Amino acid sequence: MSISGFQVMIIAESMHVAIPPYFYYDEGYIQVGRQVEQAIDLYPFSIYHIYDENDRARLEAYAQTLQEFAHRMIGPKPYVIQLDAPQPALQRVLEDKLAGSSVKVQAPDSDTHAPKLPELRRHLVAALTNRLVRQYELDGVSHARIERMILLRIRHYTRDLLEKGHTCVAMKLVERGEVRAIRFEFGCEEVTTAAKVIELMKRSDASADDYTQMLYELYEDNYKVTFISPFSYGKSTLINGLLGEQLLKADIRAETAIITKVVSADAYRLFVKYDDGRIVMQSFETYMELSLKLQEFTGVRSEEAPVEVQIHHRSEAFRGLTVIDAPGLNSRHADHNQKANEALDMSDLVLFLKSPSHIGESHFTKQMEEFLQFIRGRNKRYGYVLSKLDMFSDDYELIMNEMEIVLKQIDPDYKMDQVFFVSGYFALYGKLLRDDKIELDQVRRKKEIFALEGDDIYAGRSLEMHHCQALIGFSQIEQLETFILARGRMNHAADELRLDRREPAAAGVAEHA
Repeated sequence: MSISGFQVMIIAESMHVAIPPYFYYDEGYIQVGRQVEQAIDLYPFSIYHIYDENDRARLEAYAQTLQEFAHRMIGPKPYVIQLDAPQPALQRVLEDKLAGSSVKVQAPDSDTHAPKLPELRRHLVAALTNRLVRQYELDGVSHARIERMILLRIRHYTRDLLEKGHTCVAMKLVERGEVRAIRFEFGCEEVTTAAKVIELMKRSDASADDYTQMLYELYEDNYKVTFISPFSYGKSTLINGLLGEQLLKADIRAETAIITKVVSADAYRLFVKYDDGRIVMQSFETYMELSLKLQEFTGVRSEEAPVEVQIHHRSEAFRGLTVIDAPGLNSRHADHNQKANEALDMSDLVLFLKSPSHIGESHFTKQMEEFLQFIRGRNKRYGYVLSKLDMFSDDYELIMNEMEIVLKQIDPDYKMDQVFFVSGYFALYGKLLRDDKIELDQVRRKKEIFALEGDDIYAGRSLEMHHCQALIGFSQIEQLETFILARGRMNHAADELRLDRREPAAAGVAEHA
Protein backbone atom coordinates (compact mmCIF):
# COMPACT_ATOMS: atom_id res chain seq x y z
CA MET A 1 0.00 0.00 0.00
CA SER A 2 1.39 3.40 -0.97
CA ILE A 3 0.72 6.48 1.15
CA SER A 4 0.15 9.76 -0.69
CA GLY A 5 -0.90 13.29 0.14
CA PHE A 6 2.50 14.85 0.85
CA GLN A 7 2.49 17.78 -1.57
CA VAL A 8 0.77 19.79 -4.28
CA MET A 9 2.82 20.27 -7.46
CA ILE A 10 2.72 23.28 -9.76
CA ILE A 11 4.29 22.22 -13.05
CA ALA A 12 5.24 24.60 -15.85
CA GLU A 13 7.44 24.16 -18.91
CA SER A 14 10.66 25.02 -17.14
CA MET A 15 9.71 24.86 -13.47
CA HIS A 16 8.36 22.37 -10.92
CA VAL A 17 7.28 23.78 -7.55
CA ALA A 18 6.35 21.45 -4.67
CA ILE A 19 4.09 22.95 -2.00
CA PRO A 20 3.46 21.22 1.35
CA PRO A 21 -0.20 20.19 1.71
CA TYR A 22 -0.87 22.52 4.64
CA PHE A 23 -2.59 25.89 4.77
CA TYR A 24 -3.26 28.39 7.52
CA TYR A 25 -6.83 29.69 7.68
CA ASP A 26 -8.27 31.98 10.34
CA GLU A 27 -11.23 34.34 9.94
CA GLY A 28 -10.76 34.52 6.18
CA TYR A 29 -6.99 35.04 6.27
CA ILE A 30 -5.17 32.25 4.44
CA GLN A 31 -1.55 31.38 3.78
CA VAL A 32 0.17 28.47 2.02
CA GLY A 33 3.79 27.42 1.69
CA ARG A 34 6.57 25.83 3.70
CA GLN A 35 6.30 28.39 6.50
CA VAL A 36 2.84 27.00 7.31
CA GLU A 37 4.24 23.49 7.74
CA GLN A 38 6.88 24.90 10.08
CA ALA A 39 4.19 26.61 12.19
CA ILE A 40 2.11 23.50 12.97
CA ASP A 41 3.31 23.34 16.58
CA LEU A 42 2.35 26.98 17.14
CA TYR A 43 -1.06 27.08 15.45
CA PRO A 44 -2.34 23.49 15.11
CA PHE A 45 -6.02 24.48 15.30
CA SER A 46 -5.68 27.07 12.53
CA ILE A 47 -3.72 24.85 10.13
CA TYR A 48 -5.41 22.34 7.84
CA HIS A 49 -4.32 19.48 5.58
CA ILE A 50 -5.64 20.03 2.08
CA TYR A 51 -6.11 16.31 1.36
CA ASP A 52 -8.37 15.94 4.41
CA GLU A 53 -10.37 19.14 3.88
CA ASN A 54 -14.04 19.21 2.85
CA ASP A 55 -15.18 22.65 3.98
CA ARG A 56 -16.25 24.53 0.84
CA ALA A 57 -15.25 28.00 2.08
CA ARG A 58 -11.75 26.88 3.06
CA LEU A 59 -11.31 24.95 -0.20
CA GLU A 60 -12.29 28.00 -2.27
CA ALA A 61 -9.94 30.23 -0.29
CA TYR A 62 -7.14 27.68 -0.78
CA ALA A 63 -7.80 27.44 -4.54
CA GLN A 64 -7.69 31.23 -4.91
CA THR A 65 -4.47 31.49 -2.87
CA LEU A 66 -2.87 28.63 -4.80
CA GLN A 67 -3.68 30.37 -8.06
CA GLU A 68 -2.11 33.63 -6.81
CA PHE A 69 0.93 31.73 -5.54
CA ALA A 70 1.41 30.05 -8.93
CA HIS A 71 1.09 33.38 -10.75
CA ARG A 72 3.83 34.90 -8.57
CA MET A 73 6.12 31.92 -9.17
CA ILE A 74 5.47 31.28 -12.87
CA GLY A 75 3.76 34.33 -14.28
CA PRO A 76 1.05 34.14 -16.96
CA LYS A 77 2.40 30.92 -18.54
CA PRO A 78 0.25 27.76 -18.76
CA TYR A 79 0.78 25.35 -15.88
CA VAL A 80 -0.61 22.19 -14.29
CA ILE A 81 -1.76 21.77 -10.70
CA GLN A 82 -0.95 18.18 -9.82
CA LEU A 83 -2.45 16.58 -6.71
CA ASP A 84 -0.58 13.52 -5.46
CA ALA A 85 -3.62 12.00 -3.69
CA PRO A 86 -7.32 11.78 -4.51
CA GLN A 87 -9.19 14.90 -3.35
CA PRO A 88 -12.46 15.12 -5.31
CA ALA A 89 -13.77 18.13 -3.35
CA LEU A 90 -10.66 20.22 -4.05
CA GLN A 91 -10.50 19.04 -7.65
CA ARG A 92 -14.07 20.23 -8.27
CA VAL A 93 -13.37 23.63 -6.70
CA LEU A 94 -10.18 24.08 -8.73
CA GLU A 95 -11.84 23.06 -12.00
CA ASP A 96 -14.75 25.45 -11.37
CA LYS A 97 -12.42 28.34 -10.53
CA LEU A 98 -10.05 27.67 -13.45
CA ALA A 99 -12.67 26.90 -16.09
CA GLY A 100 -11.74 28.51 -19.41
CA SER A 101 -8.13 29.18 -18.40
CA SER A 102 -4.95 27.46 -19.60
CA VAL A 103 -4.43 25.86 -16.18
CA LYS A 104 -5.06 22.12 -15.90
CA VAL A 105 -5.73 20.01 -12.81
CA GLN A 106 -4.46 16.44 -12.49
CA ALA A 107 -5.25 14.02 -9.67
CA PRO A 108 -5.10 10.24 -9.21
CA ASP A 109 -8.29 8.22 -9.04
CA SER A 110 -9.64 7.16 -5.67
CA ASP A 111 -8.08 3.98 -4.32
CA THR A 112 -10.92 1.47 -4.43
CA HIS A 113 -8.64 -1.19 -2.93
CA ALA A 114 -8.26 0.67 0.36
CA PRO A 115 -11.67 2.16 1.21
CA LYS A 116 -10.97 1.99 4.95
CA LEU A 117 -7.60 3.75 4.78
CA PRO A 118 -8.82 7.21 5.95
CA GLU A 119 -10.69 5.59 8.83
CA LEU A 120 -7.68 3.47 9.81
CA ARG A 121 -5.47 6.57 9.70
CA ARG A 122 -7.85 8.20 12.18
CA HIS A 123 -7.55 5.18 14.47
CA LEU A 124 -3.76 5.39 14.20
CA VAL A 125 -3.95 9.02 15.34
CA ALA A 126 -5.81 7.88 18.47
CA ALA A 127 -3.29 5.11 19.20
CA LEU A 128 -0.24 7.36 18.83
CA THR A 129 -1.81 10.27 20.72
CA ASN A 130 -2.85 8.21 23.72
CA ARG A 131 0.54 6.51 23.98
CA LEU A 132 2.39 9.83 23.76
CA VAL A 133 0.15 11.50 26.36
CA ARG A 134 0.62 8.54 28.70
CA GLN A 135 4.38 8.35 28.14
CA TYR A 136 4.89 12.04 28.97
CA GLU A 137 2.21 12.08 31.70
CA LEU A 138 0.49 15.02 30.04
CA ASP A 139 -2.82 16.31 31.35
CA GLY A 140 -6.16 16.14 29.62
CA VAL A 141 -5.96 19.76 28.49
CA SER A 142 -2.92 18.92 26.34
CA HIS A 143 -4.60 15.93 24.71
CA ALA A 144 -6.54 17.80 22.02
CA ARG A 145 -3.47 19.81 20.96
CA ILE A 146 -1.26 16.71 20.73
CA GLU A 147 -3.96 14.88 18.78
CA ARG A 148 -4.28 17.74 16.29
CA MET A 149 -0.53 17.91 15.64
CA ILE A 150 -0.36 14.15 15.11
CA LEU A 151 -3.39 14.26 12.81
CA LEU A 152 -1.75 16.88 10.59
CA ARG A 153 1.39 14.73 10.23
CA ILE A 154 -0.24 11.29 10.27
CA ARG A 155 0.64 10.49 6.64
CA HIS A 156 4.35 10.72 7.46
CA TYR A 157 3.97 8.49 10.53
CA THR A 158 1.84 5.99 8.59
CA ARG A 159 4.41 5.71 5.80
CA ASP A 160 7.23 5.15 8.31
CA LEU A 161 5.32 2.48 10.23
CA LEU A 162 4.31 0.66 7.05
CA GLU A 163 7.75 0.77 5.43
CA LYS A 164 10.13 0.72 8.42
CA GLY A 165 8.05 -0.58 11.34
CA HIS A 166 8.83 2.51 13.44
CA THR A 167 8.50 6.29 13.40
CA CYS A 168 9.58 9.30 15.44
CA VAL A 169 7.16 11.90 16.71
CA ALA A 170 8.95 15.18 17.41
CA MET A 171 7.06 18.34 18.29
CA LYS A 172 6.96 21.34 20.59
CA LEU A 173 4.00 21.59 22.94
CA VAL A 174 3.22 25.28 23.40
CA GLU A 175 0.71 25.85 26.19
CA ARG A 176 0.10 28.29 29.01
CA GLY A 177 3.16 30.34 28.07
CA GLU A 178 5.51 27.35 28.22
CA VAL A 179 7.27 25.35 25.51
CA ARG A 180 7.95 21.66 26.03
CA ALA A 181 10.01 19.64 23.55
CA ILE A 182 8.58 16.18 22.89
CA ARG A 183 10.35 13.42 21.04
CA PHE A 184 9.24 9.81 21.11
CA GLU A 185 10.16 6.76 19.05
CA PHE A 186 7.20 4.52 18.22
CA GLY A 187 7.79 0.94 17.16
CA CYS A 188 5.05 -1.45 16.09
CA GLU A 189 6.48 -4.03 18.47
CA GLU A 190 6.02 -1.60 21.39
CA VAL A 191 2.75 0.19 20.64
CA THR A 192 0.41 -2.75 20.28
CA THR A 193 -2.68 -0.72 19.42
CA ALA A 194 -0.83 1.09 16.62
CA ALA A 195 0.58 -2.23 15.43
CA LYS A 196 -2.92 -3.68 15.09
CA VAL A 197 -4.01 -0.70 12.98
CA ILE A 198 -0.94 -1.02 10.73
CA GLU A 199 -1.58 -4.75 10.37
CA LEU A 200 -5.12 -4.06 9.15
CA MET A 201 -3.76 -1.50 6.68
CA LYS A 202 -1.48 -4.16 5.22
CA ARG A 203 -4.06 -6.94 5.05
CA SER A 204 -6.58 -7.27 2.28
CA ASP A 205 -8.24 -10.29 3.94
CA ALA A 206 -9.02 -8.70 7.34
CA SER A 207 -12.38 -9.85 8.66
CA ALA A 208 -15.09 -7.94 10.51
CA ASP A 209 -14.01 -9.75 13.69
CA ASP A 210 -10.43 -8.49 13.21
CA TYR A 211 -11.73 -4.94 12.89
CA THR A 212 -13.95 -5.32 15.97
CA GLN A 213 -11.04 -6.63 18.04
CA MET A 214 -8.86 -3.70 16.97
CA LEU A 215 -11.53 -1.14 17.89
CA TYR A 216 -12.14 -2.84 21.23
CA GLU A 217 -8.45 -2.50 22.16
CA LEU A 218 -7.78 0.84 20.43
CA TYR A 219 -8.21 3.06 23.48
CA GLU A 220 -6.30 0.93 26.01
CA ASP A 221 -3.86 3.81 26.55
CA ASN A 222 -6.65 6.21 27.55
CA TYR A 223 -6.28 7.71 31.04
CA LYS A 224 -8.50 5.51 33.22
CA VAL A 225 -10.59 6.81 36.11
CA THR A 226 -12.44 4.26 38.22
CA PHE A 227 -15.40 5.04 40.45
CA ILE A 228 -15.75 2.46 43.18
CA SER A 229 -17.94 2.14 46.27
CA PRO A 230 -19.35 -0.51 48.61
CA PHE A 231 -22.77 -0.10 47.00
CA SER A 232 -24.17 1.98 44.15
CA TYR A 233 -24.64 5.30 46.02
CA GLY A 234 -25.66 6.97 42.76
CA LYS A 235 -22.56 5.89 40.84
CA SER A 236 -24.33 5.67 37.49
CA THR A 237 -25.98 9.07 37.95
CA LEU A 238 -22.66 10.64 38.93
CA ILE A 239 -20.85 9.21 35.90
CA ASN A 240 -23.69 10.32 33.62
CA GLY A 241 -23.51 13.78 35.18
CA LEU A 242 -19.75 13.97 34.75
CA LEU A 243 -19.99 13.04 31.06
CA GLY A 244 -23.20 14.97 30.42
CA GLU A 245 -24.87 12.00 28.75
CA GLN A 246 -27.48 9.44 29.77
CA LEU A 247 -25.26 6.40 29.23
CA LEU A 248 -25.36 4.17 32.31
CA LYS A 249 -28.50 2.57 33.66
CA ALA A 250 -28.67 2.43 37.45
CA ASP A 251 -29.45 -1.27 37.81
CA ILE A 252 -27.55 -2.72 34.85
CA ARG A 253 -25.12 -4.65 37.06
CA ALA A 254 -27.31 -5.27 40.10
CA GLU A 255 -26.44 -8.94 40.50
CA THR A 256 -23.53 -9.38 38.12
CA ALA A 257 -19.80 -8.80 38.16
CA ILE A 258 -19.49 -6.58 35.10
CA ILE A 259 -16.88 -3.91 34.47
CA THR A 260 -18.39 -1.08 32.44
CA LYS A 261 -16.02 1.25 30.57
CA VAL A 262 -17.21 4.54 29.11
CA VAL A 263 -14.57 5.43 26.53
CA SER A 264 -13.94 8.78 24.87
CA ALA A 265 -13.62 7.72 21.23
CA ASP A 266 -14.21 8.85 17.65
CA ALA A 267 -17.70 7.35 17.24
CA TYR A 268 -20.66 5.88 19.11
CA ARG A 269 -20.28 2.14 19.65
CA LEU A 270 -21.33 -0.54 22.12
CA PHE A 271 -19.17 -3.60 22.80
CA VAL A 272 -20.21 -6.60 24.89
CA LYS A 273 -17.55 -9.13 25.84
CA TYR A 274 -18.51 -12.63 26.98
CA ASP A 275 -16.81 -15.33 29.04
CA ASP A 276 -15.57 -17.18 25.97
CA GLY A 277 -13.73 -14.07 24.70
CA ARG A 278 -16.34 -13.31 22.05
CA ILE A 279 -16.91 -9.59 21.42
CA VAL A 280 -20.11 -8.24 19.88
CA MET A 281 -20.06 -4.67 18.54
CA GLN A 282 -22.85 -2.34 17.46
CA SER A 283 -22.26 1.07 15.87
CA PHE A 284 -24.57 4.08 16.09
CA GLU A 285 -24.82 7.29 14.09
CA THR A 286 -25.93 9.51 16.97
CA TYR A 287 -25.76 9.82 20.74
CA MET A 288 -29.54 9.38 20.91
CA GLU A 289 -29.40 6.01 19.12
CA LEU A 290 -26.72 4.79 21.53
CA SER A 291 -28.59 6.11 24.56
CA LEU A 292 -31.82 4.37 23.56
CA LYS A 293 -29.96 1.10 23.06
CA LEU A 294 -28.31 1.38 26.47
CA GLN A 295 -31.66 1.96 28.16
CA GLU A 296 -32.83 -1.35 26.66
CA PHE A 297 -29.65 -3.19 27.49
CA THR A 298 -29.88 -5.54 30.51
CA GLY A 299 -27.09 -8.06 30.40
CA VAL A 300 -28.18 -9.45 33.77
CA ARG A 301 -31.08 -11.49 32.34
CA SER A 302 -29.10 -13.17 29.60
CA GLU A 303 -28.18 -16.82 29.98
CA GLU A 304 -24.63 -15.87 29.03
CA ALA A 305 -24.04 -12.71 31.04
CA PRO A 306 -21.31 -10.39 29.74
CA VAL A 307 -18.09 -9.94 31.69
CA GLU A 308 -17.36 -6.46 30.32
CA VAL A 309 -19.30 -3.71 28.58
CA GLN A 310 -17.49 -0.97 26.67
CA ILE A 311 -19.32 2.17 25.56
CA HIS A 312 -17.65 4.43 23.00
CA HIS A 313 -18.90 8.01 22.85
CA ARG A 314 -17.69 11.32 21.44
CA SER A 315 -16.53 13.78 24.08
CA GLU A 316 -14.74 17.03 23.34
CA ALA A 317 -14.35 17.75 27.07
CA PHE A 318 -12.78 14.41 27.98
CA ARG A 319 -10.58 13.38 25.07
CA GLY A 320 -8.34 10.46 25.95
CA LEU A 321 -10.38 9.48 29.02
CA THR A 322 -11.98 6.19 30.02
CA VAL A 323 -14.35 6.16 33.00
CA ILE A 324 -14.72 2.75 34.66
CA ASP A 325 -17.74 1.73 36.70
CA ALA A 326 -16.59 -1.23 38.79
CA PRO A 327 -18.52 -3.72 40.96
CA GLY A 328 -18.68 -2.87 44.66
CA LEU A 329 -15.90 -3.62 47.11
CA ASN A 330 -16.10 -6.39 49.70
CA SER A 331 -19.14 -7.99 48.15
CA ARG A 332 -20.55 -11.30 49.32
CA HIS A 333 -19.88 -12.47 45.76
CA ALA A 334 -16.27 -13.54 45.11
CA ASP A 335 -16.52 -12.65 41.43
CA HIS A 336 -17.49 -9.08 42.36
CA ASN A 337 -14.33 -8.71 44.42
CA GLN A 338 -12.23 -10.17 41.61
CA LYS A 339 -13.66 -7.69 39.10
CA ALA A 340 -13.18 -4.81 41.54
CA ASN A 341 -9.51 -5.78 41.84
CA GLU A 342 -9.18 -5.94 38.05
CA ALA A 343 -10.70 -2.47 37.71
CA LEU A 344 -8.33 -1.02 40.30
CA ASP A 345 -5.30 -2.61 38.67
CA MET A 346 -6.09 -1.04 35.29
CA SER A 347 -6.85 2.41 36.77
CA ASP A 348 -4.72 5.54 36.88
CA LEU A 349 -7.01 7.41 39.26
CA VAL A 350 -9.46 5.87 41.75
CA LEU A 351 -12.39 7.84 43.14
CA PHE A 352 -14.11 6.39 46.21
CA LEU A 353 -17.80 7.27 46.20
CA LYS A 354 -19.92 7.42 49.35
CA SER A 355 -23.31 8.71 50.37
CA PRO A 356 -23.03 11.49 52.96
CA SER A 357 -25.90 9.99 54.96
CA HIS A 358 -23.57 7.37 56.47
CA ILE A 359 -20.70 9.61 57.55
CA GLY A 360 -19.92 9.13 61.24
CA GLU A 361 -21.25 5.59 61.37
CA SER A 362 -18.75 2.87 62.30
CA HIS A 363 -19.31 0.86 59.12
CA PHE A 364 -18.61 4.00 57.05
CA THR A 365 -15.19 4.40 58.69
CA LYS A 366 -14.50 0.70 58.21
CA GLN A 367 -15.33 0.93 54.49
CA MET A 368 -13.02 3.93 54.08
CA GLU A 369 -10.20 2.03 55.78
CA GLU A 370 -10.78 -0.97 53.52
CA PHE A 371 -10.66 1.29 50.47
CA LEU A 372 -7.26 2.69 51.50
CA GLN A 373 -5.95 -0.82 52.21
CA PHE A 374 -7.23 -1.90 48.83
CA ILE A 375 -5.19 0.66 46.91
CA ARG A 376 -2.09 0.73 49.07
CA GLY A 377 0.66 -1.14 47.30
CA ARG A 378 -0.78 -0.15 43.92
CA ASN A 379 0.61 3.41 44.03
CA LYS A 380 -2.61 4.86 42.63
CA ARG A 381 -3.80 8.42 42.73
CA TYR A 382 -7.10 8.64 44.53
CA GLY A 383 -9.76 10.97 45.83
CA TYR A 384 -13.01 10.95 47.80
CA VAL A 385 -16.39 11.85 46.33
CA LEU A 386 -19.56 12.46 48.32
CA SER A 387 -22.69 12.22 46.20
CA LYS A 388 -26.22 13.68 46.30
CA LEU A 389 -25.26 17.24 47.18
CA ASP A 390 -28.72 18.39 46.05
CA MET A 391 -30.30 16.33 48.85
CA PHE A 392 -27.85 17.35 51.59
CA SER A 393 -26.93 20.96 50.78
CA ASP A 394 -28.42 22.30 54.03
CA ASP A 395 -26.03 20.09 56.01
CA TYR A 396 -22.96 20.88 53.94
CA GLU A 397 -20.73 22.17 56.75
CA LEU A 398 -21.77 19.41 59.15
CA ILE A 399 -21.04 16.71 56.56
CA MET A 400 -17.65 18.16 55.66
CA ASN A 401 -16.71 18.43 59.34
CA GLU A 402 -17.71 14.79 59.91
CA MET A 403 -15.70 13.78 56.85
CA GLU A 404 -12.66 15.56 58.26
CA ILE A 405 -12.96 13.67 61.54
CA VAL A 406 -13.03 10.34 59.69
CA LEU A 407 -10.07 11.24 57.47
CA LYS A 408 -7.99 12.29 60.48
CA GLN A 409 -8.43 8.76 61.82
CA ILE A 410 -7.64 6.77 58.69
CA ASP A 411 -5.62 8.87 56.21
CA PRO A 412 -2.62 10.73 57.68
CA ASP A 413 -1.97 12.46 54.34
CA TYR A 414 -5.49 13.81 53.93
CA LYS A 415 -6.40 17.41 53.10
CA MET A 416 -9.94 18.68 53.15
CA ASP A 417 -9.54 20.17 49.70
CA GLN A 418 -9.08 16.56 48.61
CA VAL A 419 -12.80 15.83 49.01
CA PHE A 420 -15.48 16.42 46.36
CA PHE A 421 -19.13 16.93 47.27
CA VAL A 422 -21.22 16.89 44.08
CA SER A 423 -24.64 16.32 42.59
CA GLY A 424 -24.48 14.06 39.56
CA TYR A 425 -28.24 14.54 39.11
CA PHE A 426 -28.08 18.33 38.73
CA ALA A 427 -24.93 18.07 36.61
CA LEU A 428 -26.60 15.61 34.24
CA TYR A 429 -29.73 17.67 33.60
CA GLY A 430 -27.78 20.92 33.44
CA LYS A 431 -25.48 19.51 30.75
CA LEU A 432 -28.27 17.77 28.83
CA LEU A 433 -30.13 21.09 28.73
CA ARG A 434 -26.99 23.05 27.77
CA ASP A 435 -26.16 20.66 24.93
CA ASP A 436 -29.74 20.43 23.56
CA LYS A 437 -29.97 16.73 24.41
CA ILE A 438 -33.21 17.12 26.35
CA GLU A 439 -36.34 19.24 26.02
CA LEU A 440 -36.84 22.05 28.53
CA ASP A 441 -40.26 20.66 29.48
CA GLN A 442 -38.65 17.38 30.53
CA VAL A 443 -36.45 19.26 33.00
CA ARG A 444 -39.36 21.37 34.22
CA ARG A 445 -41.26 18.19 35.10
CA LYS A 446 -38.47 17.08 37.46
CA LYS A 447 -39.81 18.26 40.82
CA GLU A 448 -36.41 17.89 42.49
CA ILE A 449 -34.65 20.31 40.14
CA PHE A 450 -34.29 24.00 40.92
CA ALA A 451 -31.92 26.77 39.88
CA LEU A 452 -30.42 29.41 42.16
CA GLU A 453 -29.66 32.89 40.83
CA GLY A 454 -28.76 35.32 43.59
CA ASP A 455 -31.55 35.11 46.16
CA ASP A 456 -34.05 33.74 43.66
CA ILE A 457 -35.08 30.10 43.23
CA TYR A 458 -36.49 28.85 39.92
CA ALA A 459 -38.31 25.54 39.53
CA GLY A 460 -40.99 23.97 37.36
CA ARG A 461 -42.34 26.30 34.68
CA SER A 462 -40.10 29.17 35.78
CA LEU A 463 -37.00 27.26 34.63
CA GLU A 464 -35.51 28.51 31.34
CA MET A 465 -32.77 27.29 29.03
CA HIS A 466 -30.18 29.67 30.46
CA HIS A 467 -30.61 28.09 33.91
CA CYS A 468 -28.51 25.16 32.69
CA GLN A 469 -25.38 26.94 33.92
CA ALA A 470 -26.92 27.49 37.34
CA LEU A 471 -27.69 23.77 37.59
CA ILE A 472 -24.12 22.85 36.60
CA GLY A 473 -22.65 25.40 39.00
CA PHE A 474 -24.80 24.16 41.89
CA SER A 475 -23.68 20.57 41.22
CA GLN A 476 -19.99 21.45 41.76
CA ILE A 477 -19.17 18.90 39.05
CA GLU A 478 -16.76 21.28 37.31
CA GLN A 479 -14.28 21.00 40.19
CA LEU A 480 -14.25 17.23 39.75
CA GLU A 481 -13.82 17.65 35.98
CA THR A 482 -10.83 19.95 36.48
CA PHE A 483 -9.27 17.46 38.86
CA ILE A 484 -9.68 14.59 36.40
CA LEU A 485 -8.31 16.62 33.48
CA ALA A 486 -5.30 17.51 35.67
CA ARG A 487 -4.78 13.76 36.17
CA GLY A 488 -5.16 14.01 39.93
CA ARG A 489 -2.58 16.74 40.36
CA MET A 490 -4.02 19.84 42.00
CA ASN A 491 -2.27 22.67 43.83
CA HIS A 492 -4.56 25.46 44.92
CA ALA A 493 -6.41 26.55 48.00
CA ALA A 494 -10.10 25.89 48.40
CA ASP A 495 -12.37 28.71 47.27
CA GLU A 496 -15.70 29.77 48.69
CA LEU A 497 -18.75 28.86 46.63
CA ARG A 498 -22.40 29.77 46.74
CA LEU A 499 -24.15 28.46 49.89
CA ASP A 500 -20.77 28.63 51.65
CA ARG A 501 -19.60 25.52 49.83
CA ARG A 502 -15.91 25.20 49.35
CA GLU A 503 -14.52 24.26 45.97
CA PRO A 504 -13.12 20.81 46.68
CA ALA A 505 -10.35 19.44 44.53
CA ALA A 506 -7.41 17.09 44.80
CA ALA A 507 -6.31 13.61 45.61
CA GLY A 508 -3.58 11.77 47.34
CA VAL A 509 -1.31 9.05 46.04
CA ALA A 510 -1.43 5.80 47.96
CA GLU A 511 2.11 4.77 48.78
CA HIS A 512 3.29 1.24 49.34
CA ALA A 513 2.37 0.04 52.82
